Amino acid sequence: PASFLGVESFETPASCGAVGAMMEVAAGTSGLQYLGDGYWQFNWKTPKSYSGECRTMSLDLDDGVTNRTADFEFK
Repeated sequence: PASFLGVESFETPASCGAVGAMMEVAAGTSGLQYLGDGYWQFNWKTPKSYSGECRTMSLDLDDGVTNRTADFEFK
């Protein structure tokens, strides 16, 4: 858990408009959890304002690896 630096998301310009970075909020009190066997879980509470947007989430860890991203489409 000490290597977890942060999670942020931004609108995907090609399909959703302008880029606007926003730090994300953990859902409830769980935040980042180690599930065992090398698996982690981060409960992501998204604002209602994401409705209709496409966003890319970026995960930052303190290991020098870059480009950990996932794309999401919010209904």
